[in-house]
Amino acid sequence: MKTYAKPEEELLQQVESVKAAYHKRLCEAGVTIDVLMAYGSRDADGQITAPAIAVGGYQAMASIRITNLRERTKGNGDAEMLIDADNWFDLDERTQAAVIDHELVHLDLTLDKNGMVATDDMDRPKMSLKKHSRQYGWFDEVVQRHGEYCLESQQCRAFLDGTYKQLWFPGLE
Repeated sequence: MKTYAKPEEELLQQVESVKAAYHKRLCEAGVTIDVLMAYGSRDADGQITAPAIAVGGYQAMASIRITNLRERTKGNGDAEMLIDADNWFDLDERTQAAVIDHELVHLDLTLDKNGMVATDDMDRPKMSLKKHSRQYGWFDEVVQRHGEYCLESQQCRAFLDGTYKQLWFPGLE
């Protein structure tokens, strides 16, 4: 069974620091983030049998969700970030910051007809979850069978040859 723990104060400060550095609109709207550390299921010997966090069936380092009105009414934050405690401490601080940033980018403020942040019945900011800019679902066996004609190969070429190369791999020759 998965288990959860409260994070140390240092991690909470790190989340706030990343939010302040890269997510000014979330700060201005007063968005609050609850953070939980998640531990994967373990067998009787203490070996991990299932990842702490899975998104779409794939292991993830972290995830974020928007809390509902009932949770907010009880005093919970506007969103809840789960962090994989089984692997988090193996990451360096810059990678941790990037993971936190990634999760915060998912939070998309909802604007009213006047361009102001819409609020719920608790006067908390409304949000939706923003999808990734790019999503790749590749099968190695399809590449093996169809080579350059499959979408996997075409996406990979576009990724490495064109605009993406400059964005993702500057200086790569």
